[in-house]
Amino acid sequence: MAQPSDNLRDRLPASRPQAENLTTDREEAAATLAKHQRALRWDPISVQVLLVVSFVLFYFWSGNRFYLAPQSLHCFQFASAATFVIALSWGVRYRIYKSEIETLKDLKQDQLQILEMQASLQKGRQSLPDPPAPSHKA
Repeated sequence: MAQPSDNLRDRLPASRPQAENLTTDREEAAATLAKHQRALRWDPISVQVLLVVSFVLFYFWSGNRFYLAPQSLHCFQFASAATFVIALSWGVRYRIYKSEIETLKDLKQDQLQILEMQASLQKGRQSLPDPPAPSHKA
C-alpha cells in the first residue's frame, strides 16, 4: 500500500488562511470577487449580440427574400448556424462561470467567518487567567 505523501500533508495546512492575516485575507477576497464580477459583466451582452447576428443571418437566407446566389445562400446558412451554436456555448459557459463565482463567494465568506471566530477565540484565551495547578493529595 502506498504511503501518503508528507509533502502534500505539509502543503494543505499551509494553504489555509491564518487568523493573523484576517484583514489581508478579507481585502484579497474582495479584490478577487470584484475581478470576477468585472469579467462576468460583459458575457451576457456578447451572447445576446451573437444571437442577434445569428437571427439576422437566418433572416437573410430563410425564404430567399433577397434572391441570393446559391453559394451566398450556403454561406449565410453556415454562418447563421455557426454563430447560433457559438452563442449557445457562450451562454452555457456564462452560467457555469457565474455559478463558480457564487460558490467562490460563499467559500470565501465561510473562510472569513471561520477566521473571525478563530481570532475571537484566541483573544478570549489570552484574556482568561491561567487555571490553578491541580494539587494531588494522597
